[in-house]
Amino acid sequence: MKPSEVYQQLTNKHLLQKRVAIWRKYVPPSESTYKSLSAVP
Repeated sequence: MKPSEVYQQLTNKHLLQKRVAIWRKYVPPSESTYKSLSAVP
């Protein structure tokens, strides 16, 4: 893997975590939402 590809993956992961954090604020947490989140790589 090229360094740029690694960086891209890290950025994508970070953005996903940020989106999840925002999403969790508005969506009441439930078992099903956590299961679907943990299914995301």
